[in-house]
Amino acid sequence: MTPSFSRLLLLHLELKRCLFTVEPSGNKEPSPGQRRHLLRSFYALVTATHFPPEPGQQEKVENAACLAQVPRACYQVSGTEEPGSGWRLVALHLGPRLLLLLLSAQSPTHGLRGLATHTLHALTPLL
Repeated sequence: MTPSFSRLLLLHLELKRCLFTVEPSGNKEPSPGQRRHLLRSFYALVTATHFPPEPGQQEKVENAACLAQVPRACYQVSGTEEPGSGWRLVALHLGPRLLLLLLSAQSPTHGLRGLATHTLHALTPLL
């Protein structure tokens, strides 16, 4: 089964900029406002608990190449208890980039990290 993107957001943490965002028009649920809310809440959770900034990170620019080699990922399943409903939220942190994906509940959980990694690598040459 092919995962269905509801929203994709790629951030450059050092530049504090959004590099890439996609919101396919074919998805009716959730609404664009709800999608933004879900991703903002997930971003706040991810940056506070899973990928907090390291003290003195700005001084470690020379170590960025080493950090860029080890992607870190996390995901969250949100929505109702009913199978096939809700949303999958995925975050992949690689060097200065943070990729956030909002996917349909039909997306298999076991493939989320691979999907996020392939998506980030596919977008990187476009930046």
